[in-house]
Amino acid sequence: MPIVSPTGSSKKDLTNIVGNMENVPMIFRSKKIETFVILPSLGTFSVRLIFGDGIDKPRFIVIGIQAKPNNVADDQFNNSIFNVPTNNLPRQIDVKKITTTLNNKIITTDYVNNLSRNEAARWYNDFKNFRKSYYGDMGEDDLVDYHDYINLYRLYVLDLSKQPELTTYGTANIRLDFEWNKTTPQNYTTSVYAPSFFDRMCMLKSDGTKQYVIQ
Repeated sequence: MPIVSPTGSSKKDLTNIVGNMENVPMIFRSKKIETFVILPSLGTFSVRLIFGDGIDKPRFIVIGIQAKPNNVADDQFNNSIFNVPTNNLPRQIDVKKITTTLNNKIITTDYVNNLSRNEAARWYNDFKNFRKSYYGDMGEDDLVDYHDYINLYRLYVLDLSKQPELTTYGTANIRLDFEWNKTTPQNYTTSVYAPSFFDRMCMLKSDGTKQYVIQ
């Protein structure tokens, strides 16, 4: 890890903060991934994601879904594509709707799609905007066009970044309600992958001579 040694006025300001035993808030980005297995013959499915201890502010959740036939070995299954029917895997999951509820407040309800009919314009738009919104990359080049999104990378980006601070600091309880156009297939293992991107808030506390991190 790089070591930064402040000089000049910056060093003086930092020395005063430590000497005065001031508390300094510190926020950094983090991420985690959770995986859920869905039972066969379900038309709806719900999962919960918990961001606890009052220090995590969820920003984005990206959903990827895969249905693997039980008679296909793991090393024969292509894990690089998500939720896309192929000749060998005809029964992938067709997402109709995902409703996000944050601390009992519904924040998205109007994304209704049918990927089997190539109706996924709003999901694709959020997929493209994720790079701009989270990483600040304002390039207009589409690294994944709509055709490839439909046929290779059906990832569903849920934007939670615009929620008021008071509703997201503290324990954040998120429920995701999925609705499929067809039920989950028999003799398949259907998995939902949910990487989430969040801000973690900590505090730098001083004892008068040095600083240390507290939550």
